[in-house]
Amino acid sequence: MASKVTFIEAIIRKVDFALEPKTNQVHVNIHCVAGWSTAVRDTMSWGDIPEWQDNPAILKGSLVATSMRLSPAESKLSAEQFEIAIHQVEDFRALRVKENENAARIELRFTVRTRADDAEALAGAYLRRVGLGTGEMRITYQRQIEFGEEPEAGSGGGAE
Repeated sequence: MASKVTFIEAIIRKVDFALEPKTNQVHVNIHCVAGWSTAVRDTMSWGDIPEWQDNPAILKGSLVATSMRLSPAESKLSAEQFEIAIHQVEDFRALRVKENENAARIELRFTVRTRADDAEALAGAYLRRVGLGTGEMRITYQRQIEFGEEPEAGSGGGAE
């Protein structure tokens, strides 16, 4: 059964693509930033990041996923919402960002991987139109995998 998790304050930082050597298939990497939310921490079984933790903190686990929907927070940009098939969300890092002398916030950085043919075009168009505007990213996933565990061949929702 599929589960869902929502990343708040989500931003696309960049989009690139690469050839997977094991499968000889091209996949698109959507590099993202999101807020450090309780919902995501609970889903991934992450605790708080202590002040002394290395920056960025490498976080364990990834998601074998089927879809991603990204909706801009600004209502006038709602037409830019898009949804694509994806196969994995991984490379999680928590980065402490200093806002001023007395305050810092933690942002979550991660990569969404997909083999969907339209992913690069849709994510690129979103990035050009929404820019650094935040949004809500809803990920539908099949299961969480532990750090170092390999996903099963053919798992996930990307176009095979």
